[in-house]
Amino acid sequence: MLRTFIGLFNRLMPKEEPFIDKFVQHADRVAEAARAFRAIVHGEGTREDLVAIIRKMEREADRITEETIEATHRTFITPFDRSQIQALIDGLDDTVDTMKDASRRILLRGIHDFTPQMKQMADEVVRCAEIVRESMPMLESVSRESEPLLENFKKVKRAKKVVNDLRDSGLAQLWSPENTLSPGEKLLVEETYDLVALVADRLKDVAKTVTGIVSEHV
Repeated sequence: MLRTFIGLFNRLMPKEEPFIDKFVQHADRVAEAARAFRAIVHGEGTREDLVAIIRKMEREADRITEETIEATHRTFITPFDRSQIQALIDGLDDTVDTMKDASRRILLRGIHDFTPQMKQMADEVVRCAEIVRESMPMLESVSRESEPLLENFKKVKRAKKVVNDLRDSGLAQLWSPENTLSPGEKLLVEETYDLVALVADRLKDVAKTVTGIVSEHV
């Protein structure tokens, strides 16, 4: 009788969902996609294979996002506010989506030539993705890990500034009178700069969401 009661009680108790594990899993996909995206820009490996990796990461990320959102409806116990969980998982998902879209455009437009600035920008994208990945397990103890989490946001912010500076430098060279590319070619190069910069924007958005979570728990 007692065993039956305990079993019934356990079934009625709200279950704690592994939200932090989901964030880590998603951030793993973000980092893997970022490394493939960097390889495309650096001209390493087979472009079609690298785009396929990014698409695979995007599909897996979509699944994790869906599981995370469903979990918020199954439990009363969450590590932080549901709106913050939604914002964080959506931000991670938007990052992978942006990399998939950018890599697809690069492939479809037949872009093969990437400037030194673009390559450095892609390096910073990987740096940001790895910082975001490093930050996810810290969310298990936001109060205790508040300082390293905030420091990581500063690192992402600095990396994003590097991306912006590289983009501005590249565009200045692109539109200088000495550049002999045709107007159409120049527009294509400018679009490529924008695509790489947009990925960094998405990663900065994720870091900013994490900062918001920290500010409400310290």
